[in-house]
Amino acid sequence: MNKHLIYLTAVILALVVVSGGVIDLERRKGPHIGVLQWTEQVPPFRLAREGVQSGLASIGLKNGENLTLTVHNAEQSREMALSAIREFKRQKVDLLITLGTAGTLLAMEEAPDIPIVYTLVAAPDATGIIPDTTGFGPNLTGVSMRVPARIQLLSAKQIMPGISRLGILYCSETLAATATAHETAAAADSLGWQVVKVALDKSELDTLDARAAELAGTTDAIYIPADAILNLPTNMRRITSVTDKGGVPLIGVGGEQVRQGFTLMAVHCNFAETGKQVKSPVEKILAGLSAGSIHPQSPQLHELTINLKKARDLNIPIHRNAILMADNIYE
Repeated sequence: MNKHLIYLTAVILALVVVSGGVIDLERRKGPHIGVLQWTEQVPPFRLAREGVQSGLASIGLKNGENLTLTVHNAEQSREMALSAIREFKRQKVDLLITLGTAGTLLAMEEAPDIPIVYTLVAAPDATGIIPDTTGFGPNLTGVSMRVPARIQLLSAKQIMPGISRLGILYCSETLAATATAHETAAAADSLGWQVVKVALDKSELDTLDARAAELAGTTDAIYIPADAILNLPTNMRRITSVTDKGGVPLIGVGGEQVRQGFTLMAVHCNFAETGKQVKSPVEKILAGLSAGSIHPQSPQLHELTINLKKARDLNIPIHRNAILMADNIYE
């Protein structure tokens, strides 16, 4: 018999006590998976969530048929995330899928007994989610979105061979942004580039335009790391409103920002495909393996995305070979 049908039969026969009363779980469809999404406003989170749902469907787990899937969007609020995690605990979910570094760390702290599968985490080792990139986490596993900074910068060098001074702009309150900013600075230094880092906390966001303009005046390009705050469309518009005037391109970490014309280029994972990859650890956990015994994964696909209109607007010539390398081109 299919293991998911066996699981469903067991669940139908079970009873749990919730809020002082007894609930018949016959209404529950198969295993119950909670999804904690850090924000909907930054496109990769939506794409990853859609990928998660598609991946689960590809292994026969369909919400409302043989799966109960509950999604909570925290919108970058610690309080909303904690409330969602506590609700998942109350509902006794079988496992928790977390989208984003902050939500993953909160789930690890608040619900250590629930198996966790993370995705859309840029630096699981540097942010304390797992001991190192080849190690295992306590009752969790997952799929990072990490594309090594050196790979990103080597592509940038091929597209813009004249780069010698790189600016890095990030919000210091975002753990993933801080970790990837440091990694990128080290990679740029190894290429012989001068690096200028500018870090802001949330209380300094009113100075974002001025700090971006200052950075644009001293660098050849500016890198925006995996930052759920600065990558909000409202903040990206503020940054590009001043960097475009200075003719300084932005290098990002997602294809959607390139498509929208905020960044010139990005080397990134395919966020939907990375979301789909969680199906493998989820299936293993539902089959009885502990999350901590499943090796974490990296993205299976890397993509180079270039906006040629942005290049023309900034008077940046893009060599034909670089265009041929691109997976996605926007004009």
